[in-house]
Amino acid sequence: MPTSHDGSSPFEFELRFSENFGGAPGLPATIEDAFRVTNGVVDRVARVVPGQNRRWTVAVRPDSSAKVIVELPATDDCEDSGAVCAEDGRPLSSSLSAEVAGEAANAQADGPVLTLTWSSPRDGFAAPGGADFAVRVDGVLRPVTSVALRNRGAVLTLADPVLAGQAVVLDYLGSAMHPLRDAAGVLEPAWRDLPAVNVTGRSGVWGGDPAPGADHAWLPSADGLSASFAGRKLGDAGLAALPVRADVRRLDLSANALTDISALVRFRDLRSLDLSGNAVSDIAPLQGLTKLRRLDLGDNDVVDLWPLAELPHLKVLLLDRNRVANVGAVTHLGYLENLALSGNPVEDLSPLADLGSLRRLDLGDSPARDLSPVGDLGALVWLRLPVGGGDAPVHRLARLRWLLVPGTPGTCLGCPARETAHER
Repeated sequence: MPTSHDGSSPFEFELRFSENFGGAPGLPATIEDAFRVTNGVVDRVARVVPGQNRRWTVAVRPDSSAKVIVELPATDDCEDSGAVCAEDGRPLSSSLSAEVAGEAANAQADGPVLTLTWSSPRDGFAAPGGADFAVRVDGVLRPVTSVALRNRGAVLTLADPVLAGQAVVLDYLGSAMHPLRDAAGVLEPAWRDLPAVNVTGRSGVWGGDPAPGADHAWLPSADGLSASFAGRKLGDAGLAALPVRADVRRLDLSANALTDISALVRFRDLRSLDLSGNAVSDIAPLQGLTKLRRLDLGDNDVVDLWPLAELPHLKVLLLDRNRVANVGAVTHLGYLENLALSGNPVEDLSPLADLGSLRRLDLGDSPARDLSPVGDLGALVWLRLPVGGGDAPVHRLARLRWLLVPGTPGTCLGCPARETAHER
């Protein structure tokens, strides 16, 4: 079984049974009936040895860059569709399964620019934030100040340039407000320890790929289900007359001078909503948007979170720089993976203890002192501690990889002390 696929070309593997089946009746009429494939289809199948059924070559065609899961379930009844049985009626007794990872990005570092490139097109609706990546240069975390999308990749700008000979390795944390996706809309899974080829001082060696510029920017397909009005300064009247379909799925309304969002109640199919950089205080109109998965309310005037208790499917909730002191409502958000509370007057963190799916937690610039509830968040991989906060029980967080302590660049737990630069 291959370790990865490119998102479109078929990959092959050989299937071997413990004994030879006597003839074609030993298998179902079509191999598609026997296999279960997630994110792909069986493309073709052939016997390795003509006339024998013990060894088969199977080709699977992925339908996106997502991980493909191939399963051959055990047979309970030889009369069922997809049953695999010997000629004497004995069913296949063991289940088989395998996973083939999707296409991995290539990474290049050139001074302050870090470029990620895939062979297949990417979705261009909205770029992830810099905090969705963890870049380490010679083992030290290097902040990402901006992210821009390109047709087949993303361009990250670093706070300080990489020097020739330095080792550059990066993680994509996933659980993002605006996650990386392929052109079919499939989410890029989180990944870690991707080495970047360091070409600093040797421009143009990366396959002749020109430097990023405005002519390489692109827009997503006009499917009518994604709409961005970021920075348009629509105001409340503009929101009421928003020219989008009622079944829109992704909506970016960041920096639009909004105070009243009651006009959003008609968009009940929304999965992703960006309201950052406005002046919203009343979020009651959101409580009917029960399909929401991602919500950014950063840089608003929100105090009361209880309307969000009606949104049980939320995975990402960004609340940076609001006026939230009571986070009791999050106890109803059992699927939450990313919670940002930086810059809020939150002191009591006890409601967070029930968030068993939480992978990322930002407590920066908050007055919280008792961090003991954080120790119950066993799925955490990224944690920013508050300024002047008490000791977090990080020894209980077995999956924690990134720990950001005020006044330090951040620590990668478990990363090698020395990393080797990748150059061409």
